[in-house]
Amino acid sequence: MVDLGTLGGTIGVASAVNNRGQVVGLSNLSGDLTNHAFIWQRGVLTDIGTLGGDNSTANWLNERGEVVGTADLADGTHHAFVWSNGRMTDLGTIDGDPCTNGFHINSRGQAIGTTTDCQGTILHTFLWENSSLIDLSGQVLPGSGFVSIEPLVISDTGWITGLGLLENGDVHAVILKPSGAATAAANTSSASQNTSAATAQYWMNSNTARVESMSSTPLERVRNLMRYQYKFPRPRAVSH
Repeated sequence: MVDLGTLGGTIGVASAVNNRGQVVGLSNLSGDLTNHAFIWQRGVLTDIGTLGGDNSTANWLNERGEVVGTADLADGTHHAFVWSNGRMTDLGTIDGDPCTNGFHINSRGQAIGTTTDCQGTILHTFLWENSSLIDLSGQVLPGSGFVSIEPLVISDTGWITGLGLLENGDVHAVILKPSGAATAAANTSSASQNTSAATAQYWMNSNTARVESMSSTPLERVRNLMRYQYKFPRPRAVSH
């Protein structure tokens, strides 16, 4: 067992590791008031930094050591980023959406994520490649029966797996192929007669919502990240 250490704080969490032994995650800084994304390699823990704000998280890395994650800006919003060889690239947004989150990156440097209202509501799904942000929602959603797609993983061939919210509130597993076609898998959540209620429930339990959960302490930010990575359930209130 190897202790990766921290960036000066008392809490550090690893998110992903590649076949080269590089590890990414987040660590609190000294004082435990903020956390930064890190990459660990050959015994050295490197602070990836932010986009001018307080906090950042690293969610995945590929075999080339390129890291994808989410970082705060100075204005309090957050954007998806790709970090490579010491340089952090802001992936920007789509149609003026205020926030973006980066979830996964493949060996070709293609990254996926969501644009949001900064509070967990998905506005667009994106693919980032060749320094350009591509709106997948506009290519996939019209006529598909889905009202939203949340991407999870992108393969080295460019195929994207994710979750699709249907108009009746059901959630299907989907594959987005390079052509932009969405294929619904058999796994589905229970149907609901109340579309708005089902949609609200989906937003509350999505990976995007977990990442963007408002939290007042660094410990709660770490818990949110762990729920996203390992699908821990949220604590339930006990009625008396």
